[in-house]
Amino acid sequence: ATYVAPVDVDFTGAYVEAFAAQVNKEKGYVHLEPVTTVPAGTAVVVKADEAGTYNVIYTEGAELGTENDLISSDTNIVADGTQYILAKDNGEVGFYQATNGTVIAAGKGYLVITGAGVKGFYGFDADEATGIEKTLSNSTLKGENIYNLAGQRLGKAQKGVNIIGGKKILK
Repeated sequence: ATYVAPVDVDFTGAYVEAFAAQVNKEKGYVHLEPVTTVPAGTAVVVKADEAGTYNVIYTEGAELGTENDLISSDTNIVADGTQYILAKDNGEVGFYQATNGTVIAAGKGYLVITGAGVKGFYGFDADEATGIEKTLSNSTLKGENIYNLAGQRLGKAQKGVNIIGGKKILK
């Protein structure tokens, strides 16, 4: 998942790994550089062995210590086609282009990449979590826009991953 630290945090001993994302456009990949401390307002990719609640340590004067191309969203962002979001598609975890109108939720990170022909960046382990926060039952959702991972608006939730209210939901 992507995460924006609300305060300076230290991931040491938190059972969660944090990474800065560095785009290499020439070679067509995103490199994830491990980091331990993250300044407030900085977006990182986080990974844990299993879903759950994890505690990180508040610290002061945190420095990332490396280049980071992730942009933090402090409010909901409506994508214009240049944003890439972390997602899983057909078993591949990567940064995928968010289509026009896709809502990127506040507190998440995304990449901005301009230039024609870039569909996504892959290279993540297929079993890694992608920020799916809960599963969806067969109950109906009223008043919520529903999107698939390609950013297409759906009339109702489909089997698989849906984006509802800016959150990834598994049905």
